[in-house]
Amino acid sequence: MKVELAYYEISEYLRIHNNLELGLTYVSPSTINVQTDVKVSFLKKHVDANITLEKIVGNDLYLSYSISPVLNWVVKHSLPKLRKKYPMIDVDEGNIIIHLDKISQLQKVMQTIELQNVVFSQDEVMLEIKLVQQTIA
Repeated sequence: MKVELAYYEISEYLRIHNNLELGLTYVSPSTINVQTDVKVSFLKKHVDANITLEKIVGNDLYLSYSISPVLNWVVKHSLPKLRKKYPMIDVDEGNIIIHLDKISQLQKVMQTIELQNVVFSQDEVMLEIKLVQQTIA
């Protein structure tokens, strides 16, 4: 089964539900460019990062990211705060693991589907999923 989400739908959802303004741009079938404004102390800086899907293992997405050295320093010093605010995400220098089954809104869904692939295109992200066969007790 395929689920397609337009970049503008994702951006709009994040803006409404998380007060987060993101721009999403296609780079390749496995890479997307994410742009946002980040407030660091009293400065507001426009940043962008290329995020690449490396692999999917179970309910975990393994991503890598490429950013400027200055932004990498900011991320490195923000890790404790990020880990506390988003326990479903493990961030290390250059790598991100998203544990989909630890996101409260996805826990029930992840019991019934298996994410097989994520592919980026010019205007959307396509999720390839498979329904999980459940045994009745």
